[in-house]
Amino acid sequence: MESVGIDVGISPRTLTANAILRFINRGSNVVSVTLLSNESAEMLEFIVAPESRVANKKLRDLNFPAGSIVGSIYRSNQVIIPKGDDMLLPGDVVTVFALPKSTPQVMDYFVA
Repeated sequence: MESVGIDVGISPRTLTANAILRFINRGSNVVSVTLLSNESAEMLEFIVAPESRVANKKLRDLNFPAGSIVGSIYRSNQVIIPKGDDMLLPGDVVTVFALPKSTPQVMDYFVA
């Protein structure tokens, strides 16, 4: 698409799927769910709730599902590129990249 001057291609199918996923997760601490790379991966954003499984725990102690990785933590107007010693605190906004098969387990970690 770049060769004909189009910067970004938008798939109506992906846009619709993203809208449905956001609607399904309304009312929880899920900020957004975005399908990536022809639907072969997902980017999920969560707000860490005080009662979630990840609250006040170090990343290395979580035994996170295979096929998923925490990509960033947003806390107090700062973006943290996470390492194993980083702790997830209530109120943090966490971005997780996951394969579709891992998404249900990832949701279990964050959704209170």
